[in-house]
Amino acid sequence: MSLFILIVILAAVSFWAGFRATPHPLQYQSKAAFVVSVGLAVFSGYFAWREHRAVEELARLIDPVPEMTKVMYVPTAAEVQTIARAVAAVPGSGPRGLGTTPEQRRDFAESVEGLGQRYWKLETKLNRDQIARFYRDARHLKGWTLTVDEIPWLGFERQPESLTIFLVNDSPHTEVWYIYDPGL
Repeated sequence: MSLFILIVILAAVSFWAGFRATPHPLQYQSKAAFVVSVGLAVFSGYFAWREHRAVEELARLIDPVPEMTKVMYVPTAAEVQTIARAVAAVPGSGPRGLGTTPEQRRDFAESVEGLGQRYWKLETKLNRDQIARFYRDARHLKGWTLTVDEIPWLGFERQPESLTIFLVNDSPHTEVWYIYDPGL
């Protein structure tokens, strides 16, 4: 969020320097900086909104891990599909982790279509054992049944849905990946 505020301040200053101040040699650069900073503000604002929304979405399924220090935006399968299709359409786009040929990237895009899976990544100050203890307490599960309890994996079911929690690292912050499958 602090990056968003910094970009908004940059946009305000560049607007003033480009459009409101008396004419000066950097006036055109200030106008260009204003346009770029508005674009960056929109872009960073979208991701800040998605990260905030991610915690709300996760909280509807299961209590998020306490003492969060960071929330990372993770695209939905539909967004990954859209990105994969866009990359596949670019001639000569080369390897992108989605396949080495446009056909492979198209196949990847089609493979995620309709899965409905959701992903969240949070970071916390808690270690893996503390997180596992938190999720062993039924008060935080919202109807989920713990089926796998082998750190770093915790598996939950609430038929037909499943939720997997993967705990990465232990110091200084633990990454907590949530993988939700609606069982469609």
